[in-house]
Amino acid sequence: SKRHQRMDDHPPAKYLLTCQWGGILRYQKMLLTGNNGLGFFSPTLGDRLIHSQLEASQFRRNSNLRSSELNQSKTKRELVLANARSAIFALQAMEEKKAKEEPMLRSSNTIEDDTFEPVSLRDSVNHPESVMEKYSTGKDASYGYYGRGTEYGESSYSDSSVSSQTSPPLRPMAAWEDDEGLTPTGQMYDWNVPYQSLVTQLAKDRILLKEKLRIYTELTRLEANFVHAARNYGMVIIDEVFLPVEEKTIKPIKGGIMGGTKFIAHNIYFKFAVSNDKTSDFFGEYGDEAAAKIAGHELKSRNVLFNMTNSLRFAMMVLIDYRGFRLIAESLVPVGKKTLVYGTEDGGIHIHQDDRQVISMMQDLGIKLNLKPHRLTHCSAVFYTPADLEVHLGRDEQYYCLDFSRLFPPEARSKDRSKNKKGSIFYNLLRPELVIAYPKPLCSDAWSGFVKGTEEEMTMRRDIEEATQYMFDTLIPELGRVLDSLEHLAILLDSSKKMMLTIKMHAHGVNIRHLGRVYKATQSPLWKRIVVLEMVARVLKVQYRKLLRDKMRELKHPGVDSYTMALVAYLNIVFGTSPASHAFWDTELPQLMQDKFGMEFNVGMVVHWEEETQLDNKMHYKCWLFSRIRKMSRLKFADTCVQFLESDPRNFEVPEPFMDTDLVTMKALVKLTHFASHCKGCMLKVKSQKVTNRKTQLNLLQQAAECLEKARDAYPNHVVTLRNLGQTMYLLGRDSEAEASLKKAVALMPQDPSSLFHLALFLERNRNLEEAENYYLRALMQSTCGPHFCVYADFLVELGRYEDAREFYEIALEFEPENSMTLNNYACLLAQLRTLNYQRKGGEEVSVDEIIHLFDRSIAADGNNPYHLRNALQFLKRNQHPALLPKIAELNVAFNRVKSTVGYHIPTLPLIFVTAQKSKFTEISQLLSMEIRCENVDFGETPQFNDLDEEVTWRVEEAYRQLQMPVILDSVSLSLQDSGEVINSTNWKEISQSYFQEKVIARVVVAFTDDGVHVVTQEGKIEGTIGPPSSDGFGWDPIFYPKDYSNLSMAELIKHKHVLSMRRKPYLKMEYYIQQLMKSMQGEEII
Repeated sequence: SKRHQRMDDHPPAKYLLTCQWGGILRYQKMLLTGNNGLGFFSPTLGDRLIHSQLEASQFRRNSNLRSSELNQSKTKRELVLANARSAIFALQAMEEKKAKEEPMLRSSNTIEDDTFEPVSLRDSVNHPESVMEKYSTGKDASYGYYGRGTEYGESSYSDSSVSSQTSPPLRPMAAWEDDEGLTPTGQMYDWNVPYQSLVTQLAKDRILLKEKLRIYTELTRLEANFVHAARNYGMVIIDEVFLPVEEKTIKPIKGGIMGGTKFIAHNIYFKFAVSNDKTSDFFGEYGDEAAAKIAGHELKSRNVLFNMTNSLRFAMMVLIDYRGFRLIAESLVPVGKKTLVYGTEDGGIHIHQDDRQVISMMQDLGIKLNLKPHRLTHCSAVFYTPADLEVHLGRDEQYYCLDFSRLFPPEARSKDRSKNKKGSIFYNLLRPELVIAYPKPLCSDAWSGFVKGTEEEMTMRRDIEEATQYMFDTLIPELGRVLDSLEHLAILLDSSKKMMLTIKMHAHGVNIRHLGRVYKATQSPLWKRIVVLEMVARVLKVQYRKLLRDKMRELKHPGVDSYTMALVAYLNIVFGTSPASHAFWDTELPQLMQDKFGMEFNVGMVVHWEEETQLDNKMHYKCWLFSRIRKMSRLKFADTCVQFLESDPRNFEVPEPFMDTDLVTMKALVKLTHFASHCKGCMLKVKSQKVTNRKTQLNLLQQAAECLEKARDAYPNHVVTLRNLGQTMYLLGRDSEAEASLKKAVALMPQDPSSLFHLALFLERNRNLEEAENYYLRALMQSTCGPHFCVYADFLVELGRYEDAREFYEIALEFEPENSMTLNNYACLLAQLRTLNYQRKGGEEVSVDEIIHLFDRSIAADGNNPYHLRNALQFLKRNQHPALLPKIAELNVAFNRVKSTVGYHIPTLPLIFVTAQKSKFTEISQLLSMEIRCENVDFGETPQFNDLDEEVTWRVEEAYRQLQMPVILDSVSLSLQDSGEVINSTNWKEISQSYFQEKVIARVVVAFTDDGVHVVTQEGKIEGTIGPPSSDGFGWDPIFYPKDYSNLSMAELIKHKHVLSMRRKPYLKMEYYIQQLMKSMQGEEII
């Protein structure tokens, strides 16, 4: 059925109430919340609902659910209803039990700040939230710091115990005497206290969106300050690494064997990830590289642990890469040697399992992470994690987890001992994705000395050998097939920036060190080239890091020029054409590739292939490597240098393509935790919903997407991050990426109601109604959240299935009886049914009293919502009765009060007129009184259409899809009056010759949409004759002679064109239509 409607069929005068799914309202909602109007529900009732019986039947026609599918859905709905009623019964029983127990548990002096009070589903009446923020479960099935899986906006409850105050000011650190003799003193900022406080607040089960935004904002600011301090102090520590201790600005402190040299500055604990005399016995020649990898494992393991448990605390943490060195920076936490309650800190000499609660925690973690419980040598205690993972009972009575770099098991050692790198069991670890999903639990200590000589030692090693072989034989070939399915060149071009390759590898549980195996697994020449280039880039990264470390050992001073010149000289060897460059590519690089990846490499793998393939300049191997190295190393080159080299790959074909002045700075690269990136992304996403400027909004959303992508890269399988990323991509109009993220979230947690619910919303707004209903029902089977049922009821209303909708509204109200949005929507549905003279089953009509009662409850639950007040007011005015006059007067006063205090006024609609012709835009802008602006849209290859209505509908939907703004445009046709033959030529001279003196009809169809789904059209036409060309003009104007003006062409009647033009009437009618909708939104009476 057609997705557009004729404006004449549904006069604006009948748009009396505004609903959750109104088109214009959806757009205005987008202005306030950033939801782009793509089907997220607005704050009021029936723009497209309370029109006529004709429109109600049109909703039924628009449903593309076949009868058999409806029967299947009906069965699912019955199961959902039965499940919901059982849940309601259980909740009521719990409430009754709680009510009986409360008097015994509470004294008269108890302050109840641990209870949760239900509030309306709104953050602020100034900025009402979209359904994706309002209608979500308060509790979902995932776990972690997001409130056991809830994300921002996933709750309709506030936590009265959450403080609204800002972060504490600078204050002296608590004077805890450190067990190692370190007593922090002075006016230093205590990073740990505010951080743990905010994390605790965020871990509450249900938090109002406004409160979550505050927490995210404070966490982001705290993290930014921590990163700033850690970067600055870390650069000082690295700059002075080879100075004598007495000359160092920041003096080192005592530390353990494996952790590297340690420092404390501004209450931040730094430790070097670099080889020293003590660690050379462990790692040999791979010392520095191994130490850097271990630090990377520390960050990765923290990401996993932090999201697996709410019971343990973690320090703030970043990695700092600068001049070839890596530092771990952590906030000081209140622990010491005497606080250790689990694990060992001295290599197994003293082993602690002193706290039953911690043992239980670690057992749960071991099960979640699929880690095998094991006994240590000469110790009967069972460990579920590596023995040197430490848990401390801090002096603030919180459990802190430290030293978790060996959380996951090592990769099996090769039977060919010559291929085993020294100490590889400490840094060649299996990916978390592989370990968690593997059928057998695996032991992190299998190759360590902690289990040497135990009965299970060989069994645990065999399990890891099997897991390693499973990766080689199953996961890597599977990854190769996935890459082959993504061979399109556009995807590969995008991957050079986002590194889809590494994302796919990590998601499959494959380590980067196995790129050589991935190269053999893929059959795509394009992907083989990308894999080879990524290997080259990583080899180069290792080499220039080593070069900088060696230079610092040689010079022993923190200058700049010497390091810049050394690095530029190295880059000239890599990218230039000197004899040294040829020797590097022909001899040195193949050996390095063999050592690191076990890969036989020759330069022909990239050069010869490029000679046979037409590629964009940026895909030339030197351009690609140059871009990738800049991204990996944070080397800042002059803009002129970058533009010159990337504009033409031939610019590299000189002995020395770089000068010393081309390298501007060597910045410190800071790697954040997954949590930090996630918080910032969520904060930016919510802020984008608070601005009305479209460019600002898109900028914030783009920044949010970048942060969430970093979080996704740090922890590829985190459900809440994937869900937020999917929503953000949707708001940006990147539907394919949005769908991929949301579907992956569902695949990872198939029973998670929030993920199912958000995917259903996405599918509904893309008009995939059958699949959307399936996911809605799956979500409701797991949900006890009233607003979820309300949204599904709204969905059923839009399909015209009113009786089913009423059942789900009533279920929603049983879960949350005073939810203002559910009450408002249900009242609006009943008002619409009464307007249509609809009768319930059994012939009972909808009563006015019932509707008024629902509106009263909605206003009582949220008396400051102007949309609910306006809905009730307009319904009463339409059903005036002398007894209702006092109530109408009371609502008028309340509505005017709220309008003046909460900013009810909705901004003027910024309408986009789509055309590539300036003269056409000038004509329409002069014709209309409302403000419009012009945008050009590339429609690409246009499909074949049967009529002008289909063409204009497709064009306006496509324009909205690209612009994500309300758009108006038109399509025209010229046809012979007698035969109806359409004249397809656009050349007016050709038309004049072929159809001279023929009577024709010029027709225009104007189309408007504010949501990309509902399209309103209006037609105009004018009769005339094809005549000789007159003066130049627009379109057919020089040859079109209007009826009754047969002696003058339209071009000669230019002064009267606004009166004669076929566009005049349809555009004026469309303007009136839009203005009436705007009035309806602002609560004005429509005449």
